[in-house]
Amino acid sequence: MVVYLGIVGSDRRWWKDGDERKVKELIRRIVRYWVRKYGDVMVVTGDCPYGGVDEWTVEVCKELGVKVRVVRSEGWGWKYWKVRNRRIAELVEALYCIDKKGREWSGGRWTMREAKRLGKWVKLIEV
Repeated sequence: MVVYLGIVGSDRRWWKDGDERKVKELIRRIVRYWVRKYGDVMVVTGDCPYGGVDEWTVEVCKELGVKVRVVRSEGWGWKYWKVRNRRIAELVEALYCIDKKGREWSGGRWTMREAKRLGKWVKLIEV
């Protein structure tokens, strides 16, 4: 049985120099943990046009040889990104939101709240 694990978070504009390395290492640890625990894992993320956590999740999964599914939005703007984020929340069994510390709102946090509303296990990690 495949376990669907969501990883979402802040886009590249929010991160400072050196953060990418830290966030990628965090993503590696999360993915390795789930693979060790469950074996067959499909990581699910978005297609944020600004890069950041979504992009880094895809890179890390490819590096580790772990399956990754990118849920794509059908247009530009929150109207479309909200649909994409809801789909991510529906698909996954568990979801991590890796967000820049101090943010109060982000698409990743919205996705996390939606997943929680749907009864999924969620975890916010602020960096």
